[in-house]
Formats: sequence, C-alpha cells, structure tokens
Amino acid sequence: EMKECDWSSDVCSSDLGIGGNMKKQPDKITAYYYRAANKQTDLNLDNQMHRLLSHAQENESDTYMFFVDNGYSGLTAERPAFQNLLAAIHENRVQKIVVVSLDRLYRSYLAAVQFLDDMEQRGIAICSITDGDLPLFRELYRGIVNAYRSSSEKGGEFR
Repeated sequence: EMKECDWSSDVCSSDLGIGGNMKKQPDKITAYYYRAANKQTDLNLDNQMHRLLSHAQENESDTYMFFVDNGYSGLTAERPAFQNLLAAIHENRVQKIVVVSLDRLYRSYLAAVQFLDDMEQRGIAICSITDGDLPLFRELYRGIVNAYRSSSEKGGEFR
C-alpha cells in the first residue's frame, strides 16, 4: 500500500518492493535528502524534487524515505529533516543516501568531506545524481580542502 506524500511534514515515506519477503529484520532505507535554501511553494514542480522522485522510481526495489528541508541554508546542520536523517543513520537504519548534488548536504567543503568520510566508515553509500562517481569526486574535494587549509594557514583567502 502506497502512502500519500504530505510535503508539509519532514518525512514522506513509501515502502516499496517488500512483497513476499517475510524477513523479520526491517530493510534498511535509502534516504532521499532534499534541501532548498529558498522555500519552494510547490514541490511537485521543483526540479530537484523531480530528479529525486525519478531516481526513487527507477530504483524501486529499495525501501526509501524522503527527508525534506524546504527553506534551510546548507551552512548549518541545524535543519529538521537533516537532523532526522542523522538520527536514522545513528540508529543504523540507512544503507544509502541520495542527493541531487553534494551541496544539498553541506555548503561547506570541509563539512561535506567530513560527512562523506563518516558515512564511508559506517558503510553507507552516498549517491549524488549530478556529481556521479563519488570516490573520484571526494579526492577532488579533499584536494580543494587541503588547498584551502594551506592557504588559510598562510593567511590567504579562499573564494
């Protein structure tokens, strides 16, 4: 049975593909994370949401859940749905996180790299629809962060 989506709530879940699988252990979820800095009035028309929904439909064997921060900056982790996502991660309920791009998770390169490393240690895959192959991308991120660290140590500014 499909649950109706209520975009006003933080989490919209839809359990798919469970069928005849009678495992007692609940499946770990694929978490779809959405963040818009400027509040979107109609998420059904929103490009980021559309791409996440398409991805969820194409990978319909997964049990998934949406975490929606509508109208929140990525500069802070103090976002309601992001905190719910972190709680689910700490409860070991997440197998994979899907975002349209990594800057949805964090606007700060440093915070993003730390988050990616943390997820890697927990064995949680991160899929970025735009950025593609993350191991490669993370090396690029690390390069940027290291350059930033060395320039800030020299008093340089990072733009």
